[in-house]
Amino acid sequence: MKKLLFYIAILNVLDAGFTFFGLHYSIIEEANPLMNKLFAASPLLFLMIKIGLSVILLVIGNALNNRKCSVSLVWVSVFAAFGYTITCFLHGFWIATII
Repeated sequence: MKKLLFYIAILNVLDAGFTFFGLHYSIIEEANPLMNKLFAASPLLFLMIKIGLSVILLVIGNALNNRKCSVSLVWVSVFAAFGYTITCFLHGFWIATII
């Protein structure tokens, strides 16, 4: 579980970077309305919150320290990892085709 949360944290930081770049240069649009409003209010705050959420995931991963987790927590984490993987590939693809 620790490795899975670490993977999600890394993907979240990559997503933050891709999203920041894409929004800043008007290459992409943010699909998440909350993140879109946050970016419109302050791109720096957007990055700080995304990175802060990744730090929280790392702290939780260290606190779990190979403890047995509930099946639902594992499935939610797998779903999040799958979603972030697809999102990062999409952002990377869109940016690569523009550059």
